[in-house]
Amino acid sequence: GKALLSLHATDGTIIRYYYWFSNFLVYGGAGSGKTKSIGKPLMEQYIRSGFAGFIYDFKDFDYTRTAYNLIRKHGYPHEFYYVNFMDMNRTYRFNPLDRRNIKDRTMLMQLMEDVLGALMPPTSKQDEWYTGALGILNGVAYRLW
Repeated sequence: GKALLSLHATDGTIIRYYYWFSNFLVYGGAGSGKTKSIGKPLMEQYIRSGFAGFIYDFKDFDYTRTAYNLIRKHGYPHEFYYVNFMDMNRTYRFNPLDRRNIKDRTMLMQLMEDVLGALMPPTSKQDEWYTGALGILNGVAYRLW
């Protein structure tokens, strides 16, 4: 079949991917060119193809600037939202409990469980303390919702 994504190496080699949802592991030391050789070319191909995504930009807004310029270049059909967890003056603000996004109570409770689970260390267990904390979080979220 036809490759859906392809990366061109400097030696002329072409690395082809045949499945959109393949995972990528990019392993290399600092300054080895991972962003330039793989990260940005893949981002451009996904944007050009109209995929949505979440970019966690840890490199001083490098990926964010690139994504913004690529969506303008390729006429990307979706909205672009920039969320900066370190500088609240440079971020799109949103209400995660907005009723337009959370349709019912079940969805709200699932979101709270996901949020709390994401904050827990991988080695922690879901014991009575976790259940109690989840109950409080659910109650506060339901009241604010």
